[in-house]
Amino acid sequence: MKSFFARMCKLLARLADMVNKHWIWKSIILFLPSVFLPVIVKYAGIQLGLASAVGDLTLLGGILTAVIYITAFLINVLSSYKSKYDKKKLKEFDNSMAIYEKVLTTVGKVCDAKLETIYDYIEESKEKNLYRKPFNEAVDPDKQLRNIAREIEECLSELTCPPVNNINVSMACECPCDRKGKMRWIDSSELSDGLSLKQLRTNPKTSFYKVYHGEGFLMYNDKAEAEKDGCYVFDKRDKRSQKIGSIVCEEIALVDHDGNKFARIILTISTYGYRFTDNTDPAVLERVTQHIKETILQQFEKRIRIEMALMYVQIKYNKYAEEHADNI
Repeated sequence: MKSFFARMCKLLARLADMVNKHWIWKSIILFLPSVFLPVIVKYAGIQLGLASAVGDLTLLGGILTAVIYITAFLINVLSSYKSKYDKKKLKEFDNSMAIYEKVLTTVGKVCDAKLETIYDYIEESKEKNLYRKPFNEAVDPDKQLRNIAREIEECLSELTCPPVNNINVSMACECPCDRKGKMRWIDSSELSDGLSLKQLRTNPKTSFYKVYHGEGFLMYNDKAEAEKDGCYVFDKRDKRSQKIGSIVCEEIALVDHDGNKFARIILTISTYGYRFTDNTDPAVLERVTQHIKETILQQFEKRIRIEMALMYVQIKYNKYAEEHADNI
């Protein structure tokens, strides 16, 4: 019952969005009740067949009057409901964030300590050009990164509007020490309807391209606005979702003590059919962006960097093992 009620609330909210999207028609319909009877029917009712010679409404006039007033009433109800729905959702978001912030901060402290240990190992190994520890048996970075992507989807689904199946988190990894030397998807199974990695890297109108070439972080609650700004290209799944959705793109890099990047991941979060929030208030959008960027993603970034560091060590170890097989 609760699930049904929640679905109905979202359905009504989306219906209100559709009404607000066609704001010209909405304005006309809301304006009609104020002029229909006192102006249109009074001065042109007989000619239009809406009123009789004695001033009474005809059947057509009565039906049109009922339709106009009922439609205007329903639009007002939807607008009022949407406003209350957005405030309720935002309140739930803020309250939930207090809980998640505490949990993720704890996770972050653990990740900081682990990441620092791995950094020290990498720096020492780079100086001595010696990579001898068998990380292959201890870690599976690709699997862990896929798990992290799913955790991000679950977390965002709990805190924002889109259901988990309407959120896609993808990671493209670039690690120059890899013998293939190419950027690759960590998980390509979710990307069959999207642009290829080559298209994303070479098309200057994509968020991926801008972040890949130094933007750092981009977020649009509305993909339509991102497209207008030259920061998004709609894919097949977007078109099936009426081009409704949000987009986040961020670079997460490993940097040595000299400030040089030696591995990086381009993290992309894309929603379909839903936006993170339906509220268009700039203050609300700024707060939602801040929560997603600074509270959620910053904590997951630490976990991602740990797996990237392990991936770097794993690749270096495998290369060293091949070159010094007799000494291992």
